[in-house]
Amino acid sequence: MIVVAALATIATSRQAWVVEATPVVDELDQARMYVVEASHEPHVSMHSGSNYENRRPLGVPTWPGKASYLIPAGAVIGRVFISEKCTGGSCKTCKPPADAKVRIEAITPVGTWTLEARKSPTVQPTVMPPNTWTTYRVVVEASHHVRLRVESTGPAGTVSEYGYAHHIDFGIVQAVTTFTWSVIATIEQPCADLTKPCEPPADARISIEAIIPESRDAP
Repeated sequence: MIVVAALATIATSRQAWVVEATPVVDELDQARMYVVEASHEPHVSMHSGSNYENRRPLGVPTWPGKASYLIPAGAVIGRVFISEKCTGGSCKTCKPPADAKVRIEAITPVGTWTLEARKSPTVQPTVMPPNTWTTYRVVVEASHHVRLRVESTGPAGTVSEYGYAHHIDFGIVQAVTTFTWSVIATIEQPCADLTKPCEPPADARISIEAIIPESRDAP
């Protein structure tokens, strides 16, 4: 078991007010559905290994309201919170509105189906010179939201997602480093009916269209 999120707290800063969810006890050995109730659109951050991701809700929720977030097996919820920037006047007096609230209403184990695609860079192996920063952008075409992971014989490669853009960061090395790597994109969605075989629907699709050097140091 692991305790996720932070103690319920209200924090202020010059930039924004923040209201965080109360901690809950979570089981990590299988996929589960988080139901979050909030007065404003919540931020739900998730860590899987060294990878960081802001989870998107299933469906199109409205706020105030509730939304469901699928958390894969082994992944850890970092924070669940709501926040808005201060507007007008001094930010020293910026406080959440009286009705601001966020809570994790329920966590339910779920069955899931998955669909994967794999791709390697056009040029292999990758050669990283010392003291340079190497990042890539990955273009994915998919019917559902995807998660990325990297299999590498060298630096681990950290995956991040901001909006609909996926990035892989190999960081900085101190000596010339030669390695091969691939990126795996995965769709994972809850089963619609656990009494039936849980398989991808006929219209599910996923492909990795391109791996694009993003920094001037990327080979």
